Amino acid sequence: MNTNNYFAVTAKIKRETDSGKVKTYTERYIVNAVSVTDAESIAYKFLEQEGETDFSVAAASQTKIIAVLG
Repeated sequence: MNTNNYFAVTAKIKRETDSGKVKTYTERYIVNAVSVTDAESIAYKFLEQEGETDFSVAAASQTKIIAVLG
């Protein structure tokens, strides 16, 4: 029985480029969580720990991934 639930989380992150312009980047993460809300929370905490300050979690949805190998 598979107890892992994987969610695709999309984050929009604003970063300043070398030229001083602010650019929005879209990044996707696969998160092992128990619910969509949990996946969003995990992604939010991860981005904070990575030092991101201007971001939002734009979307989260359950995937059909059954295992992560490696």
